[in-house]
Parts: sequence; structure tokens; C-alpha cells
Amino acid sequence: MKKGVGFVVVLLIVLSGIWYYQFNEPKSPRQGANVISVIDGDTIELDSGMRVRLLGINTPDKGMLYREEAAQFTRQVENKTIFIESHGGDQYGRILAYVYFDDILINDEIVRAGLAHLYYYEKDSHYDELKKSEDYARSNEIGMWKFSPDKNCIALIEFKHTEPERLILQNSCDRSFDLVIKDDASAHIVKTKINSNSILQQNSSHVFNDAGDSVYIWDEKGMVLFERY
Repeated sequence: MKKGVGFVVVLLIVLSGIWYYQFNEPKSPRQGANVISVIDGDTIELDSGMRVRLLGINTPDKGMLYREEAAQFTRQVENKTIFIESHGGDQYGRILAYVYFDDILINDEIVRAGLAHLYYYEKDSHYDELKKSEDYARSNEIGMWKFSPDKNCIALIEFKHTEPERLILQNSCDRSFDLVIKDDASAHIVKTKINSNSILQQNSSHVFNDAGDSVYIWDEKGMVLFERY
């Protein structure tokens, strides 16, 4: 066999292997499970005792707007049989998964209902679907994306997500506001107050992810500010 012909044959074999893998790449199989309780909007407990954390999303935590609405939304699967697409576990021993009920992806539906936002470190095959639903909820100001009627009182002066992290807000109105400030992970939720006609500087360290994150700010009535990078 000539050298050139041999190279072409080897190349075709390699390419055929790549094509085969792309079209036959093993997918995470869906497994049936029974839900005995809903912990909150993004966490459920199975009859096996295992807990499942809905992947790709984050719902409001304790003391935040729409926390109970998110939990109530997820309670539709309580005492029901679901199908989970598992993607490993987390440091708390929970299964990280996409949850299906009646062939509906619950992770996506709760985002579309404005009761959760995206929470990704690495994009996967569901990212575009969830991003589209988040964009829909945001553009229609559904749930957690509904703006406060006082949103124009608060202006973002600076948001520095690299060390040392710094967030500076200005209140141009003649009243003070109680604010909730958080990142995508909700690992650092700050509850603070900005006084009337004043500037608030919030310093932090290793809260925001340099590879990409968001800052969310709500007052008592709704969203005041959202910034993603």
C-alpha cells in the first residue's frame, strides 16, 4: 500500500470512530424514583432516603421573596413517581439531577415560572433550554424577576468581581430600603439597608466566581438590580 493511501485509510478510520462516538455517546439514563417530601424549591427527598438537588438552577433561600412559591411549585412531585437523569453527587451527599415528571423537565419549568434562576459552572446539554426559559421569565418580569416599583431609586455605581471585590450602590430617593444581595450560588446572601440619599459600599472576598457569575439585588417589593458577567 502506498504511503499516501495508507494515511487516508487511517484518517477515515479515526474519523469514523469520532462520528460514531458523537452519535452514540452514552447518555445518563433516566431512573424511576418515588418522592416522599420536598425540602425546598430545588431539593427533594426520595423514599430511599437520598436527596436530589435539581441541577442547573437555584431557587430562593430562607428569608427571600418567592421561596415558598418555589417550594410549592416543586411539591407537585411529592408522593409521585419521577424520573431522574443523574449527573453525580455533591459534597453534601445529594444526587445532582434533572428531574422529569410526566415527561416534563421540572428544572426547566420552575425557571420558566420565574421561581429559579440559572446556576451553572459548566454548561451541559440542558443549558440552552434553561437559558431560554430564564430569558422568557426575565423579559416578562415573572416571579423573582418582577421589578420593584422603587427600582429607579437604586443605581449601580461599581461592581468589581475580582479581588478585592466591591459593590457600590447609590440611593437617590428620600427613603431607605432593606436589600438582599446574592450571587448565583447563594452561598453568600447579604441582608443590608441603604439609607435615603446615600451611597452603600459592600466589600467581599471570594464570593463571586471570576469565570462567570451574577449579582442579584431585591428590596421588599421585588428586584432592584441584576448583573451577569
